[in-house]
Amino acid sequence: MPSPTPRVHLSQGNSTASTDSGFLLAPLPSNLSRFDPSLAELAAHFGDEWNCNLENPEWLAQAVKLLRELKMVDAGVIPPWFRTQAYCENCGEVLVDGALPPRVAGCPWCKSDKPPRPVQ
Repeated sequence: MPSPTPRVHLSQGNSTASTDSGFLLAPLPSNLSRFDPSLAELAAHFGDEWNCNLENPEWLAQAVKLLRELKMVDAGVIPPWFRTQAYCENCGEVLVDGALPPRVAGCPWCKSDKPPRPVQ
């Protein structure tokens, strides 16, 4: 008998994605909750991909994280998960997600109208 597909629960109030077995993405601290995307923003940003992945909890969690990140970077706010220092050829020393190498040709801050806070 195949295992049942986990049901996905989305909370519009704080953009959390969870399944029957638990949360996949924790809410942001209250001082950063203004960066939580609404369900309408998620649907608009991802378009058809959003509709195709509504039952995929891992994809939903990453979609929420990505849109949170984009909104924070656009505002010049360093996301809490940006803990790794890197050198960007365009921006200089910046904090980024640990998935990036220490030296990059471009970073999430390159597209932002507001420069990131300098690395201290």
